[in-house]
Amino acid sequence: MTSMISKKKRLNCNLLIFKYMKNMMIYATKWNDKESFRMMPVTPDCPYNEAIFDPEQKVLAVISKDKKDKPMMMPRLNDRGDIIPTKRANGEQGWQEQRVIIPAYYEYYLEDPNDIIVFASTFGHNSDCNVFIDTIKSAFDIALSRAGDLKASVSSKKSK
Repeated sequence: MTSMISKKKRLNCNLLIFKYMKNMMIYATKWNDKESFRMMPVTPDCPYNEAIFDPEQKVLAVISKDKKDKPMMMPRLNDRGDIIPTKRANGEQGWQEQRVIIPAYYEYYLEDPNDIIVFASTFGHNSDCNVFIDTIKSAFDIALSRAGDLKASVSSKKSK
């Protein structure tokens, strides 16, 4: 009976993972005048709004559709929508501030090359495109031709 339950749990988990696979498109872009790529959702059930690769920092920033409330200090406005000015203790001109709760999207940052490749291969339906392969090769100094080979190359470089 226990093995039957664990098989059902594994099957449900695999179905859940399969539901969210291959529902983003990788496309070419520039980031700080360097070639890069982004990922955008192509189906409404995709759990992410966007993914952006920064080739200088070698980080893939993934923005989720889930929101959290984030407190921020914002300028206080009068009835006409103008900022209310005030003088600071040091004599500088400033403005009054108020604490506001703003909904913000969760952000995830992938720094490990394997994680970036696995994420793009799992969610990108065109992960074998030249834009993705060329950007990853140049950012992590890898010389291969396919996305499937990239993962093997990065893991072999780490072990050395």
